[in-house]
Amino acid sequence: MKPSRFYLFMSLFWLAGVSWLAVSFSNALTDHGTSVCFFKHATGLACPSCGTTRSIQALIHGSIWEAIQINPLGLFGLAAILTIPCWLLADALSKKTTLLSSWNYLETNLKKPAIFWPSILLVLANWAWNISKEL
Repeated sequence: MKPSRFYLFMSLFWLAGVSWLAVSFSNALTDHGTSVCFFKHATGLACPSCGTTRSIQALIHGSIWEAIQINPLGLFGLAAILTIPCWLLADALSKKTTLLSSWNYLETNLKKPAIFWPSILLVLANWAWNISKEL
């Protein structure tokens, strides 16, 4: 992927995430207890990422343990929301592509069986946990 497309995608991805959080904080799309998860509506089961928005909200309010209990993926989500704009700005100012290089490095390493399979098992374990919590 061309660097310009990658950086545009990452900017739009970040903007979509922040917009979703802003809307969810205002409760404009959801009532308490109502899910907007397409997978859950289609299957009746929680998806691996169900609860991530609520987890990020709990983190923003300083409730780290509650966030982990809701969905540990919220930790990664908030880290991305805080890191990506800083990294985009740093790359723009320095005229470098360190975010793209890091993304490519991560993508390459995730394909290695020693990293791929444990990652899949963690996602499946999180999914099973979400289902058991009846998110």
